[in-house]
Amino acid sequence: MHPPPVKPFAIAFLGSLGLFIVWGIVGSILEPQITDPATQQKIGRVVLPIAFGLFLVMGFSAVPVMVRVFFKLFFGMQRAAGDLTHPFIRKLQENREKISAVIIYAFWAIYVLGMLIAAPFFIRDMLK
Repeated sequence: MHPPPVKPFAIAFLGSLGLFIVWGIVGSILEPQITDPATQQKIGRVVLPIAFGLFLVMGFSAVPVMVRVFFKLFFGMQRAAGDLTHPFIRKLQENREKISAVIIYAFWAIYVLGMLIAAPFFIRDMLK
C-alpha cells in the first residue's frame, strides 16, 4: 500500500488557501455595498456551498502534506539524536510508506464519515 503523491495535494492546499485569502479580501470590499437582506440571502446560498467545497479541498489535501512533514521532522530528529539504529525506529523507517498510507486513508475515512453524518443537516439548513 502506497500513500498518495504529496505534490498535487500541496498544490491543492496552497491554491485553496490562496483562494480563501482572496475571497476574504473581495468579500470585505463587497459586503458593505450590499445592504438588501434578500440579496444577501441569495448570495449566501451561492457562496456557502462554494466556500464549503474549498474548505473540503483544503482539509482533505492537508492530510498527506502534514503526514509527510511529520515523518520528515520525526526522522530528522531521530537522526540528530543518533537513534536511527534503534530497532523500533528502523522498523518505522522501513514501513514508512505503509504507515503513511494507513494514517492518510484513516483520516480521510473519518472526514467522509463526519460529512455523511452532517450532510442531512447541511441540506436541511440550505433549504430553509
